[in-house]
Amino acid sequence: MKYGYIAGQRTNVFYPDLMHTLGLPSYELCILTPEQLADFFEERNFSGINVAYPYKDAVLPFLDEVDSSAAAVGAVNTVLNKNGILKGYNTNIDGFRAVFKKFGIQVTEKKVLIAGTGTMARAAAFMAKQLSAAEVIFISRHPNDGCVSYDEARCKHADAQVFINTTPVGTHPDISGRPINIADFPHLDGVVDTIFNPLRTNLILDAEAADIPACGGMRLFAAQAGTSASLLLGNRFTQERLRNSFRALCNLDSNIVLIGLPHSRRDEVAKVLSERLGRQVIDTTQMLEQKSGRNVDEILQSDGEACLYAMESEIIREIAGTTHAIIITGNGLTSCPENIRYLSMNGTLFFVDRTPDLLSQTNAASMSFAQKELYRLFESRIHGYLFCADEHIDGNGTPEEVAKNILEIFNREEPKKARKRR
Repeated sequence: MKYGYIAGQRTNVFYPDLMHTLGLPSYELCILTPEQLADFFEERNFSGINVAYPYKDAVLPFLDEVDSSAAAVGAVNTVLNKNGILKGYNTNIDGFRAVFKKFGIQVTEKKVLIAGTGTMARAAAFMAKQLSAAEVIFISRHPNDGCVSYDEARCKHADAQVFINTTPVGTHPDISGRPINIADFPHLDGVVDTIFNPLRTNLILDAEAADIPACGGMRLFAAQAGTSASLLLGNRFTQERLRNSFRALCNLDSNIVLIGLPHSRRDEVAKVLSERLGRQVIDTTQMLEQKSGRNVDEILQSDGEACLYAMESEIIREIAGTTHAIIITGNGLTSCPENIRYLSMNGTLFFVDRTPDLLSQTNAASMSFAQKELYRLFESRIHGYLFCADEHIDGNGTPEEVAKNILEIFNREEPKKARKRR
């Protein structure tokens, strides 16, 4: 193995794909047990590797040299083999520096709270101190002399200005969690979450809703990977190449969510997108009907609209952790704010806006809504769709034209920050 990624379990399986885009074609994922570490490093049969949890500190005894910053953190995630000499680096430090700058998160003379006490927490603390933070405080469920409890953080450090989460709280599949309540820290002007599945955790969505600059783990992940690849290849990357790699990484997991009125041809648009991207299509209405054994009209007639929308919300919660998909939502999307939040975690919401006159022409033979009902739906839901959507798409063209417009936005240089949703 020339270049690779050693881990204790099958995690970050897309890391090789990212490294390929950064110029490392022969990059492998290598799963090792703790007992195999010593032999692996004794053989030194590699030019450069990345190191994943739980080995970032465990590999230190096997190295000949450690970069001063990595030594201060007590963990490495990149190891170079130069003429048989193994030297370790910690590019997570550079990743934090990059996202602080990118998102305008100022830590100089600020109080910084860090949830967690592991290697990522130590890297974040090191960078915060390098940038002259006024105070850095660790938070843990098991407080000791080096950290405080979450209750103490709320009571004594509510004036904190930057919060960094390095814990797994909010990670798939338990995506409903959040390490803190943003409202308990009214002075926050910067939030970073190291979690990248989902792409936007509840913590990040809460911060965005409060107009606080916020960065998810995927940006941090890509930034440190760029620095790591530079070390492995011995060169620097242009910002354009790093942006392209980040976009590819986000698009790899991000869902395209199509919202809109009935008969807006979203199913046809989804089919075109699926063919072009090689992604599965998930239709929440079809899932609901398959799960209940009844069609939507039957559920409406027997149980009512509220029951139908509650059933759809349950389906949306089930698929919230899904990635790399095209999702078509049903009529109850805007009935529950949590629906929008769950779909926003791993997706970009596109409102396919087709005028009522064209809606009535789309499938006249089998249409279940009268024209007056379509106009009523349009008037009652248009503002909800506009509020929910990340992108507003003209849906009056052919499915191919609409899909083309969606792809142009989806593949653009920088992912759009979500619309503020309270």
